[in-house]
Amino acid sequence: MIKYMNNIKRLIKSEKGSSSLVSLVKFFLLIAVIGLGIEFVRIQAVHKTLNTKIEIIAQDSLEINLLDEYRKAHISLVKERDVKNTFYDLLKTEFNLDNSLKPIGKGVLSKKIFIEEITVEEGSYKKDRNSSQNTEFPSIKVKGYTEKPIILVSFLTKYNAKILFDIEVENSRYD
Repeated sequence: MIKYMNNIKRLIKSEKGSSSLVSLVKFFLLIAVIGLGIEFVRIQAVHKTLNTKIEIIAQDSLEINLLDEYRKAHISLVKERDVKNTFYDLLKTEFNLDNSLKPIGKGVLSKKIFIEEITVEEGSYKKDRNSSQNTEFPSIKVKGYTEKPIILVSFLTKYNAKILFDIEVENSRYD
């Protein structure tokens, strides 16, 4: 062990060894930058996928719950409780989650989804003599986050990247 340490000291002190040491440091820095870039792209891809899927789920939960008796009169109204229930059902199905929103098996998510806020506006309308017209369309706003483990530094298992989502969808369809 001491012999190896002496060889390393000699390489550092010699002029010939300094260029190889600098090259070694540059190599490790290059590998670190490439690793960080790969990790950033991976987290961005998960963020984009998560946002897109949750936006589709929110839109579907509004469309599924449009009330038929108003749809015939070209009015867009929903019931808040039904939209929320449908949203959670579709979310659990899409991401393969249990009732506490933790993933079951492998998929896009590896940690629980935390829904911080879910707000549903039911919509409103005004009625004229001959027709009815929406004054406010139904909408849903979902805000929350999930976490994704950082795989670049695998020994730091307690550190996760927090992936936020803030989705707002309005449904102006009534047909």
